[in-house]
Amino acid sequence: MLVCYLDDSDTELGRNMALAGFYAYVEGWLRFENEVAPIFKAYDVDILRGKDIVDGRGSFKNWRLSRKVEFTDAVFSVLSKHVIEGVASCVEKKWFKRERERRPEFRNLSPLGLALSSTIGAIAFKAPIPVPEPLKDGIRFFVESGHRNNGNLARLFEVFVKDSSLVPPNSSLTMIDKQSCKAIQVADMLAFFSRKEINRSNPRVLPRKTLWDEPIFRAMRQNISYRFNHIWDKPDNWIKDLNDAKDEDIESSVITILPTRL
Repeated sequence: MLVCYLDDSDTELGRNMALAGFYAYVEGWLRFENEVAPIFKAYDVDILRGKDIVDGRGSFKNWRLSRKVEFTDAVFSVLSKHVIEGVASCVEKKWFKRERERRPEFRNLSPLGLALSSTIGAIAFKAPIPVPEPLKDGIRFFVESGHRNNGNLARLFEVFVKDSSLVPPNSSLTMIDKQSCKAIQVADMLAFFSRKEINRSNPRVLPRKTLWDEPIFRAMRQNISYRFNHIWDKPDNWIKDLNDAKDEDIESSVITILPTRL
């Protein structure tokens, strides 16, 4: 069975919200947790959050940038051995607000729910693994608890399981605490940096201002494949056939996959 850990990053003032994380087989996650625990202990890190490591708070107080990069590289080097890939979906809030007013399928949906459907679509239809064999037993999703829209997220997931081909049968979604495992903490890192990256990049302006070469973010990306989806204000040319969709267009596919009744 595939297991995916997802965390959200959503500030009130930001242009975008993000849902991001990593997926792997159960055995891969067990090996990751065992192998990464000594690294956290050696660096005396209690909990890993993207905002904390950037701002130098919590376990990272008074850390030099070189130590932050060294720790991040050590953690994500272990992660790279066990996960299939990272997935991040960002939703532009103003775009979503406009679409919600004119699209019936959006009326009972939140940006978080749309990001979830985009993320699931990326895994179900674009995973770099044979399909459908790895999906026959379903996908277990773990999402950090505490988000105000988690209740709607659970309801939306039930709709996906019952009425949509987006989610394989026997899939499940569970809310977990940030302290419960290191897997949800590395998901936090990806969500934080993905949102920051998208907020700083304006697709209408070139050259882009970007965090792509920010040292901590760069250390996260080494040896791991990522799928970044950005759902924003673009022309109404939504794709119809997911199997023929280009990777850069996968985010638009959620519009056609969403059940008509939510």
